[in-house]
Amino acid sequence: MLKLEQIFNYRYNLLSLTAAQWCGRIRRDPVFDTVHRSPVSYYLYKGEADAERIVLYDLVGDVEYAVERASFNRDSIPVILGGAKAGETVFITNLVRFKDRYYVAGVIFPEGKDKGVENVRMAREKKSLKEQQKDLYPVFLNASKGQPAVFVKDSAGLRSFYEKSMGFNLKDGVKMPDVPAWAACVAVYCDPVSGMYVSMRGGECVALPSNHFYDKEVAKDQALSFYYDGGMVTYWIACLLHDSNLLPDAALNSLKGYEYGRDFLHRNGSFFLDYFYGCCREYDYDPYQ
Repeated sequence: MLKLEQIFNYRYNLLSLTAAQWCGRIRRDPVFDTVHRSPVSYYLYKGEADAERIVLYDLVGDVEYAVERASFNRDSIPVILGGAKAGETVFITNLVRFKDRYYVAGVIFPEGKDKGVENVRMAREKKSLKEQQKDLYPVFLNASKGQPAVFVKDSAGLRSFYEKSMGFNLKDGVKMPDVPAWAACVAVYCDPVSGMYVSMRGGECVALPSNHFYDKEVAKDQALSFYYDGGMVTYWIACLLHDSNLLPDAALNSLKGYEYGRDFLHRNGSFFLDYFYGCCREYDYDPYQ
């Protein structure tokens, strides 16, 4: 199942495409854009849709699928549909969509009805809440006066930004990250994909006029981290900072000197970002959002 998850959904370096996207590029066939693999879930067997398909109901996602019967006939799946009981048998598996048809993918585990469903549902709801952070983007832009980042000195500054600028109620469940003693400044970013992102590192490297903590010498030494360290900021923010020339002093360590390393990095910045963040400009970044 892990292998199939990697094949269908994982993206790695270079062009950072999924296997389906690679096939589409190689074959030059848009049909591969229709390939999608669902997360692992609990599917209730509801009987036959027709001679070629059976009906599976996603107990977690509350969606019903007509799944190709032939996809159950592979030797790697130790399940015989003849033993399944409509309305009772639950399969733990995931589905692949291709040309608007659905196929069982990976291993199938038969379980008793509803077993473990609540745990999966809670995990998905937690992920959904995290994704809802993107709704903070317009609020953040208003608080930052349209700037992609806000810089504060310490916990007190961060608390002030949270409460006064963003309107958060820290007494009502909103959590503020702890600021370590070694942090020279705290950078708060936000993007329309991932929402708000607080970073304790690298704020001194971002050359925004509003950043009073900017330090050119520190930037020469550390700003390169924005291009290869995925823990520094999100991919979207890294692209924005690069495209807007807000990391002007970032440079590769080069035997030909600082100037050469800086120019080489900025000429090829998009490649470095895609490679080290495991992303792709075409699919992961829209500068106009």
